[in-house]
Amino acid sequence: LQDGCTRTWSRPTGPVVAALFQFPSKTDARAMRSQLRDALGERGVLPVRVPQVTGGELYLLEAGGGRGQLVMFVCNERVLQLHVEAPGSTPDPLLVRLAQGSNRRLHERTGCPL
Repeated sequence: LQDGCTRTWSRPTGPVVAALFQFPSKTDARAMRSQLRDALGERGVLPVRVPQVTGGELYLLEAGGGRGQLVMFVCNERVLQLHVEAPGSTPDPLLVRLAQGSNRRLHERTGCPL
């Protein structure tokens, strides 16, 4: 891991956490995504594709005893994770909106250097 950025902000349903991880290569970024996917899978939390987000994977954490929803995707040498406390079986609209315009919107919202 070369660099990263994490920001948290509040909303009525609970906190939102955006974490960006910068790696030296796409291979390293994909390996990190695979490790997290495997760790969640061991808890019975399987990814669901988010149709509106290219390459995005949604994890409904309640299945493994966690809380909320996590969207994760790899973009070049970056891994982006967005977590909201919102329960439910469909992607939280905020996660979809942020992920669709991830670089611009997340930079504006979080100040992370994307």
